[in-house]
Amino acid sequence: MDSVVGSRLRVAVICALVLLTMLALAGCGGSGTTSESPPASSVAVTSASPTETPLPTPNVAGTIAFTLYGEDGSGQADFDICVVDTDGTDFRELTGGDACESYPRWSPDGKKIVYMQGPLGDGNPQELWVMNADGSGQVQITDFATNPLSSRTPDWSPDGAKVVFSRWITDAPELAGIAVLNADGRHLRIVTRPERTAVDYWPQWAADGRIYFCRLKPEGGSSYVFRVKPDGTGLERVMKLGSVDQFLSYRLSPNAKLVAIQDAKTGRLEVLSVRGGGKRVTLIDPVADYLGEAAADVAWSPDQQAVAIAGLFDTGFTRLFVVNADGSGLSAVPGVDLARDPAWRPE
Repeated sequence: MDSVVGSRLRVAVICALVLLTMLALAGCGGSGTTSESPPASSVAVTSASPTETPLPTPNVAGTIAFTLYGEDGSGQADFDICVVDTDGTDFRELTGGDACESYPRWSPDGKKIVYMQGPLGDGNPQELWVMNADGSGQVQITDFATNPLSSRTPDWSPDGAKVVFSRWITDAPELAGIAVLNADGRHLRIVTRPERTAVDYWPQWAADGRIYFCRLKPEGGSSYVFRVKPDGTGLERVMKLGSVDQFLSYRLSPNAKLVAIQDAKTGRLEVLSVRGGGKRVTLIDPVADYLGEAAADVAWSPDQQAVAIAGLFDTGFTRLFVVNADGSGLSAVPGVDLARDPAWRPE
């Protein structure tokens, strides 16, 4: 990768999955326990409100999976997957042990979770695992560490039979592509093979059967949403997200008609139509007042009437927020600090 591409990728660090391995922490351990309240941590927590008035408890019912940051007994970083109801009850830690688990995504029936697992640190590959919703039955479904490939940001097919993910070479993230395999780890299919100056990541398998993903073009300085059929045919550009300097994060709604976008220039997290037109809805303004330096990761509720918001990847850890899709009713899940990668359980 030449210096120009490398420089552009570093500018896009907040939004680009390709730099996930550049986490500053050197190791991770899990407690392997289940508790009724989140573990304590010495890391500073973003305030739930920019004023002295605390945010209310969400009145939107649901269950959210997320990555929780903590520390083990030796002071090492500890990333585990947890679930909690939006009112703060029924908190459960699903993973533990020596590895770091992150980026949970529910199966369409809400009975399983696919997630990333691997050692923390620069250049360490991640593998995909699947477990039951209660944390039992943890099974590894990719094994690319010796290639060396890495498996990132998974999502389920609408029928729950397959998993889509971003596949990239650890030492050459500019060669990222989208891949699909059965939920049991068999029958890998490469869906996209971007040119050397592009990176494909953040795939989402929409209800229309097509896979939507972000394509970052560092040399051109722009990011786009593309969609493609699972067999790799029918590739088409859906929308331009913005320049590398402007676009921070995005998340499509389940029906792929709306998109939540964080704009670095305006400081807002907004919802707009994928096809353009219509009114922009502001969810948080400015994001920095609630998430500090972290970019916003959004999880849509199954009915698309609300979203959960937390930190994005390694850019920061925050409270777990909930807001209506019309921008009203901003709230915070009580008792949850240092969260990221939220995912709303299907009904």
